Amino acid sequence: MDVRREHREECRLSRMGAAMFAADAGLPRLKFKKGHDKRADEIHPATLLRLPVVEPKQYWKKVPTRRDPVYRNIPLQHCSGNVVINELTIVRMHDRTTPVTMKMLLDTNFAKRPTKESANIDRDWEAPVKLRAVQTALASYTAVLRALWPQDYTPETLTQVLVKGDWGGQQEPDAMKAAMAEQLFNRNVCIYPEELRKW
Repeated sequence: MDVRREHREECRLSRMGAAMFAADAGLPRLKFKKGHDKRADEIHPATLLRLPVVEPKQYWKKVPTRRDPVYRNIPLQHCSGNVVINELTIVRMHDRTTPVTMKMLLDTNFAKRPTKESANIDRDWEAPVKLRAVQTALASYTAVLRALWPQDYTPETLTQVLVKGDWGGQQEPDAMKAAMAEQLFNRNVCIYPEELRKW
């Protein structure tokens, strides 16, 4: 009881009040004045709303599969300044029906330019050989996806699976863990249009 009293006092001082203990209130319907949004120098107030407060399956079919126009220079400096991702990968991520593999997210492939399209879409890209490279690639994927598709919780889900699986286990060598994490990523992210519609 003493702890609760102290917590209530902290809430009062921080102006949180009873909201800390009350049940969630229904969110109000908001109405916005007509305006414009250029995603840069003009940002409409509706842009800054929170994400929907329902499970993604209730709105996922409304999320478009492509962002137009393609914009390569997504601001990533705020992500600790260590997100280095190939421009072509950012272009591919504008279309959720275009496959993206773990190789395309590695900083070692930052300057890669595939020689030609082929059945093996990442043939010319280096694979991760260390678990740290996989973790960095997953962070880069999260940063770009957050900018393009904030409604997509794939990065959080993959990270939870990998953490719960201890990133492949204590006994496996680092290269094996990197290969397993890459395979998990590719099987769950590198999807094609017919699979995307089933999600």
